[in-house]
Amino acid sequence: MRKITIGILVFPRFQLLDLAGPCDAFGEVKVLSNGESEYEIFTVGTTRGPVQSSSGITLTPDRTIFDPCPHFDTLIIPGGLGIFNLLEDSTVIDWIVKQGDECRRISAICNGVFALGAAGMINGKTVTTHWMDVPRLASMFKRAVIEPDRIFVKDGHIYTTAGVTAGIDLSLLFIEEDIDKKMALDVAKYLIVYL
Repeated sequence: MRKITIGILVFPRFQLLDLAGPCDAFGEVKVLSNGESEYEIFTVGTTRGPVQSSSGITLTPDRTIFDPCPHFDTLIIPGGLGIFNLLEDSTVIDWIVKQGDECRRISAICNGVFALGAAGMINGKTVTTHWMDVPRLASMFKRAVIEPDRIFVKDGHIYTTAGVTAGIDLSLLFIEEDIDKKMALDVAKYLIVYL
């Protein structure tokens, strides 16, 4: 059986769908592959204890950035109203930089790209984000090349997406890269989303 480890950073006021959408997409792989492939998902909190999403739903992360974590093949940084509070938190940004050096892929959903920008990862890179955040991203990270009308953008090992439900599109891309297009299509059909 092939197992791929995904880390998802959670912080106060993260966008819940940026977590739930990819988790559901990845979770279907084990079922649809009859156990031949599987994603192992770990949530990693920026603080100790439960973390409240922007919708008010609270979850308890599997790990925190202060704990030993398994090696992540892929790190996903969701967006959310709380992302801007992370930009000056050197402990979180240093952890993202370290993961970026060690992961095969590092990705941001929606305005999670601002954390990648604070970590210095989008200089000279082509990225996207939620259309409402494009002007702010352009003003804060002048060396980034922003494609405002794209659902997702891959530039090297950096992946970014437009808003919210685009995290599902990104997950389908990862499934296609990791397994094959048929599996990505099967997951899309199951979730009733367009591939």
